[in-house]
Amino acid sequence: MINIILILLLVFILGLLLKNKENFQNNATNYEIDYDKEKKEIELFNISSKVMGDTVSGFRFNGNGSYIKIPNMDLEYYTISFIVYLDKVKERQYLLANDWELYVENSNLTLKHLNQKFVFEKEMEAKTYTHISVKVNKKQIIIFFEGTEIEYTFNNNFDIKPFLLGTNNNKNNFMLGLLGEIKLFSDILTNKQLCDLHDSCKLKACAYVTDGKTRDECYQNCMDSPYKDCKEEACTNKCYNKATSPWKPPCEFKPYGSDIFSCMNFCTSKNNCNYSNCQEICEKCEDPEVCPWILSDDQIVNPNPYEPVEITKLEGEPIAPKIFLVPYNGKFLVKWNKPKSYETQEGPINQYVCFLYKTLNKGEGIQMSKVPHPNCTDCKYVIDNLDKDVYYSVGIRAFNKKGLSKMSNIVSMKPIYKGNKMPIQVPTKAPAKKETYEFCNPTN
Repeated sequence: MINIILILLLVFILGLLLKNKENFQNNATNYEIDYDKEKKEIELFNISSKVMGDTVSGFRFNGNGSYIKIPNMDLEYYTISFIVYLDKVKERQYLLANDWELYVENSNLTLKHLNQKFVFEKEMEAKTYTHISVKVNKKQIIIFFEGTEIEYTFNNNFDIKPFLLGTNNNKNNFMLGLLGEIKLFSDILTNKQLCDLHDSCKLKACAYVTDGKTRDECYQNCMDSPYKDCKEEACTNKCYNKATSPWKPPCEFKPYGSDIFSCMNFCTSKNNCNYSNCQEICEKCEDPEVCPWILSDDQIVNPNPYEPVEITKLEGEPIAPKIFLVPYNGKFLVKWNKPKSYETQEGPINQYVCFLYKTLNKGEGIQMSKVPHPNCTDCKYVIDNLDKDVYYSVGIRAFNKKGLSKMSNIVSMKPIYKGNKMPIQVPTKAPAKKETYEFCNPTN
């Protein structure tokens, strides 16, 4: 009798384990998602549970090693749509990763591929169900976020890789929350199709066309429009949409850093601050206590004028370039355009040589170094590790199979940034011409 009871008890326990199998998936498990009216297998890793509720059905991610993988994601054009519920939105939470990555940080959706990053200005809320769709078309991505659509174009096409949900490409950062109603389509869906998926578009009837110089003006014009269905939420979303509204949040950054390079690096890491914003902000700083790269009028020097070489005097060597020098704290940025070729020039330019010497003490010699970008058109070269209290002179010579060009204009100054004020010119002379030159390894 006891044996029968034990057998029945074991059968009951086994039944409970089978019933709850999908609620504790600690290893890779196969599942299927909608895929263009078919099914596509995915793999689940450490998904803590599958959630079924009145609001959404999906998978809960524990923020510690749980993610979903689509191993055979071989689509060049596709749309992926899902509902997301995040426990927190301030810390970085990765939603999707392919050759690109989509994550939430500081309440903003952020899209990143290689060295390009875009921030979606409309903020996400924690502990709220949000509909997000991503349309991918070669090197273009369109983010559809609660009825608002913004298009981003990248410099490079995306490689085809396994598709990850809930983590990044390195699998070392994991989201905490829920992804539900995941649907993958092998086509670019229209906004109407996306709206119909989750009924997330409450703006379909609002016909207002965004207008205004600022978001506030756009919003007020929308609220004052004759369209009765353009309420607060509709107008807010209309004026957040980059595709239709010219408004852009200001770049909020106060200059700081040990030099202008670090100032601009800090600035470009802030939301809504692009390189042009940052350059303008850092260069307009006038307080030496805040910006140590700001100097007085007598601490900078101007380049000597450029004197073009007569082509009739050349014997096959390249034309000398014209250079410009931008000083920063202990560094020079040397810039020049590739010189034009002439009819009797013997071969194209295949190297540039940078000449550097201390203007007031040539007895220490002249440093020469190959510029590492011989095929440039808009050429740039940084010289660093300079003494910011010393005047230096810089020149560039081009080189082809015939030999070195004449010296470019010699630019002389201290390596310290000096705003937009007119500098003082210090006359200098080019170094004496030698019969032969040896290329030394770059020393700067």
